[in-house]
Amino acid sequence: MRTALEPGHRLAITLRYMASGDSYTSLSYNFRVADNTIGVVTHVVNENRSPFVA
Repeated sequence: MRTALEPGHRLAITLRYMASGDSYTSLSYNFRVADNTIGVVTHVVNENRSPFVA
């Protein structure tokens, strides 16, 4: 079984996605995570940041 991504790793992936606009495939090569996981991570982190960002 695979280990879960650490919160800092999830945040780094999301920030890179938001800052660069790279594709999920490009990010998956950079972070060595499956591209469908990149999509899930960015979606979840963006949902959770909504209460903190106006």
